[in-house]
Amino acid sequence: MNLMKKKYLIGTVLSALVLCIIGIFIYTQYSKPADASEVVHQPYTGHQIEGYEDILNRSSNFDMGLNKYGEPIFVDRDNAYKQLLVTCKEGIEAIQEKGDLPEISKHNLGTYSSASMDVTDEIYNQETVHQAAFVGIFYDFYCHGDDR
Repeated sequence: MNLMKKKYLIGTVLSALVLCIIGIFIYTQYSKPADASEVVHQPYTGHQIEGYEDILNRSSNFDMGLNKYGEPIFVDRDNAYKQLLVTCKEGIEAIQEKGDLPEISKHNLGTYSSASMDVTDEIYNQETVHQAAFVGIFYDFYCHGDDR
């Protein structure tokens, strides 16, 4: 092969590769998400909330349904999160103290969920332990709404 043909072939391959990369970027940035956060059936009354009805029934912000995967999710994730901060304040503070964690946020909710089982009735009252355990359950429902 002469030099001009090699340069042309290399240029064509590199151009095609760049176009593929741009196409993948555009597809991932602008394609419609899976909508795992969209409620397709409401209300959710399944077994995963057993024992926590007292907390869930305190506010309509905790209303739940099922997403298209059949997973329980909050109807409005943001309002549910805000309600969690109010309703489970003592449990959250106990988790923060026990786990030596920074202030709770949506970004470290998983860490709070993991540490929630460390809050026991040896140190804390039963309501605080119950709230802390709910944080763990809450996280599961919250994550079910993440788009895939």
